[in-house]
Amino acid sequence: MCSLTYLPHHNGFAMVSSRDEMRTRGAMAYPTHDEALRALYPLDERSGGTWILTAVAGFSINLLNGGHVRHTPGGTYRHSRGLIPLQFAKAGGIDPFLNKFDPEGLEPFTLVVIGHGVRAVTEIVWTGSALDRIEHDADQARIWSSSTLYDAQMKAEREAWFAEAIATGQDRPALDRLLDFHQDGGVGRALATNTIRMVRPGGPETVCVTGVCHSDQEWMMCYHDVISNTRRTVRMIGV
Repeated sequence: MCSLTYLPHHNGFAMVSSRDEMRTRGAMAYPTHDEALRALYPLDERSGGTWILTAVAGFSINLLNGGHVRHTPGGTYRHSRGLIPLQFAKAGGIDPFLNKFDPEGLEPFTLVVIGHGVRAVTEIVWTGSALDRIEHDADQARIWSSSTLYDAQMKAEREAWFAEAIATGQDRPALDRLLDFHQDGGVGRALATNTIRMVRPGGPETVCVTGVCHSDQEWMMCYHDVISNTRRTVRMIGV
């Protein structure tokens, strides 16, 4: 939920998310198909929600903790932010979701929506007082870092690592390039507390890495449980 990269290619895109959490958060289930939502996602067993999802309706989404800047937690919230991707999938798109969605009483978040057909990148940010919608150039690679863990300076450094990483190896598949970055990004340039695969003693660490690849030839989600070092790849159905 804390680092996301996006890389378009000539007939699709790849996106990869690193989930940085306390190990005490509990178990996460491998990606499975939700037939009711016609979507594929891993499950946070504690909240019953998820942080990354790809759906037959034509979008892939990722939730990051925090809005534009770091906030002070406000105590008890209405429900887990992990339910938001499922609510979005049920709505079936950005406009139907925003028409019904009430963010009041929820902790700040950033929801990144990648449209499949006519490729689009939209960022929905709840600051705790305002719900912002930001459109990005879908032909440009991008990285997001959670405001709850990284300040503006650290975000800028990560953007520089990312720009350098995607400038090389352009003959390789987009998903492979992003997965490598989520493994090695920032290594040797920053402390392990701020690298893409991160660990903070007594605090959060990268517990899993999830990627989505979508094109006219392939649609799949790959999942790496970093703690157990196990992997699973699931193909999407119902294109």
